[in-house]
Order: sequence, then structure tokens, then C-alpha cells
Amino acid sequence: MRPSRLAPPVRLAPLIDALVFPGNSGGPVITRPELTSIEGTKRQNNAYLLGVVRAYVPYQDVAISQQTGRPRIAFEENSGLAEVIPMDFRHQAD
Repeated sequence: MRPSRLAPPVRLAPLIDALVFPGNSGGPVITRPELTSIEGTKRQNNAYLLGVVRAYVPYQDVAISQQTGRPRIAFEENSGLAEVIPMDFRHQAD
């Protein structure tokens, strides 16, 4: 059995909760300074460059026919999640 069938691949690109559209790839992902913080955590006073946008993660929904029980059409939408190439790995992605 191939090793790729034993375990899912490791994802080096972290996901962020952000809508990304075609043409946004390569754009910066930046933290923003916060005015407040959650109790027990440190407030973020500066903006930091985390990485660059790689791609959005698609979501696929399949419509099933009630008469035949077979797939009729598949819809692919933007899930609202995006893959980011961290600044530590930006040279490896080229």
C-alpha cells in the first residue's frame, strides 16, 4: 500500500477565515492592531505580515434528483476559507 493512502497529506499552508477571490492570490495577509484583547491575552499593538494568499478553499454541494436519487448538478462556491503561504515558506513556493 502506498504511504499516501495511509495518512492524509500534511498541510503547510494554514487556513484563515477570509473571503478570497480570483486575482487575490499573492496578496498580503496582515494582522491589524487591536484596541482591546481577551482577558488573559496580550493585546496586539502592531500590524504584522503573516504571509501571502495562495488560494481560496472551494466548497462543493451536489443536488440529488428526488425522482432518480442520482446527482443532477454540482455547485462549487467559495467557502470563506483561504490558504496562506507563511512568510517562512515564501521562497519554497516559487
